[in-house]
Amino acid sequence: MTRDVMVDNEFLKMSIDKSNGSILQLESKITGAKLIAQKELAENWRLTIPYDGDDSYLVSSKNQRCSEIQVCANEISLRYEGIHIDGKLLNICVSETLCLRGDELQGRIRIENNDTFAIDHVWFPIIGGVHTLLPRSRDKLIIPSWNGTILNDPFLSEFMDSSNRYYHKKEHLMYAYPKDILMQWIELYNDKVGLFLSSYDNEKFWSIFILEREGQGEGMTFIIVASPFIVPGKRWESPLRVCSLHSGDWHVGADKYRKWCQSWMERRWKPGWIKNFNGWLAIQTHTADGHIYFSYEDFLRVYQSAAKVGLNTIHLHSGVHRGGIEGDYPSWNIYSERMGGKETLVKSINKIKRLGGHIVTFAKDNKVNAGHKDYEQIYSKMEVRMRDGSVARIAYPSSSIESHATGEYVSGIEGVAEDHRSRDEKVSGIRS
Repeated sequence: MTRDVMVDNEFLKMSIDKSNGSILQLESKITGAKLIAQKELAENWRLTIPYDGDDSYLVSSKNQRCSEIQVCANEISLRYEGIHIDGKLLNICVSETLCLRGDELQGRIRIENNDTFAIDHVWFPIIGGVHTLLPRSRDKLIIPSWNGTILNDPFLSEFMDSSNRYYHKKEHLMYAYPKDILMQWIELYNDKVGLFLSSYDNEKFWSIFILEREGQGEGMTFIIVASPFIVPGKRWESPLRVCSLHSGDWHVGADKYRKWCQSWMERRWKPGWIKNFNGWLAIQTHTADGHIYFSYEDFLRVYQSAAKVGLNTIHLHSGVHRGGIEGDYPSWNIYSERMGGKETLVKSINKIKRLGGHIVTFAKDNKVNAGHKDYEQIYSKMEVRMRDGSVARIAYPSSSIESHATGEYVSGIEGVAEDHRSRDEKVSGIRS
């Protein structure tokens, strides 16, 4: 009896393992490209859950069994009624739809969490066992990063990514949108054929793309990860995922993404000076160590320096408000008397505008200074907490003497005996 279930259309043919739902093959009828060369690496999805003392335990579809499969024309629907681990049945249901539309495999996955813990991450789709797109082709991987990145021959090249400390210990590349990349897609391509992988997420705007392998020359696995944090009793459905095995190079995939964006995105009106913007001069004004490098009165002089080299904009990268860079977050509208007061700031801005110049300020709207006077009463209620209950905190490296001295003190606590450490923590409030 065959283990495969197959669907096709005029462009593609897809087969899956009918026992566990792994995607065994995606083949282009146009170019002859067969995507999956190592079927033992085939998968479909993974879940990251807390299990047996491991907060990041990975559940893979290849170790599960489909309880229901429905095939209709060019579409396959799968359902997993419960997740099995070490003989235990977890009350989690997974269902998904895989559909061939033109040269695209489109999919959505749905998770119903009726167990007692949260499901952190959902890995879907997983296209495993990919070698070259065509026999002996020299493929490239394009990443829409800030400067645009092309990795030549990714199957044989070294993975020099700084994040290669991943817990399942496979070599990998990881790109998070919107942190590392500016668009939600990656593409493996050559001159004749391309593999376009994209997340059409215009609600949460958060996707992680992972490429993993056992080593150089081994089969590659392409994955999109979402982080919905599905709490008990909740249901989650993924955005549309698109995997296109198309003719042509990476421009075809980029055009697909552009078409999707244009179907919903409304471009904001931009003033003329932004459209004709040619750069800015960025300065640090009131920094984290309390020092004021430029007062409000100095802004005109800074602008005049920028204008001499053809720049009509200055970027006040830190410290326009009273607390300096990130000192009073989220209170951005308290003007600094030390820097000259509100009246002086307004005069400086007006003088720059009369000369045809512009000022851009800087702020972050998703962070709060833990030392803010209203933190305990207001902002502590909005804290992001880890699974163990600790608060997610972000600290910035700084070259100030104060920051180095603090770091030296904290690291010094590591060397003291436990009873001294406890005493120091109570006195200083610092935890190493």
